[in-house]
Amino acid sequence: MGDGGHSPPDLSPELLQHIERQCALWEGICQRVSHNVTLLGTDNMVCYTEAERRELDLMIRNMQEFASRVDGALSAKVADMALSAQKALASYDDFCNGANGAAAQ
Repeated sequence: MGDGGHSPPDLSPELLQHIERQCALWEGICQRVSHNVTLLGTDNMVCYTEAERRELDLMIRNMQEFASRVDGALSAKVADMALSAQKALASYDDFCNGANGAAAQ
């Protein structure tokens, strides 16, 4: 795959457009997840179903995989988004596990 094994070959305009749309989708979801963490413990708190939570983990793994296969600014941007979403979800999990633990006592 080009130099160093991480640079994609010349991509078609259609594929580049698809990548841009996918990255914009990921960015929107990651921003929403981060925003939802600010709502923890409030009446506006967003709760994820187990299926949604698994899908978010899968999305993060896909983002990390994508970031590892490309170079440059795109790789850094996607890796940063994935890390931000991962941290936000860890906060969400900590809050929910603490709330469930407190409710069980």
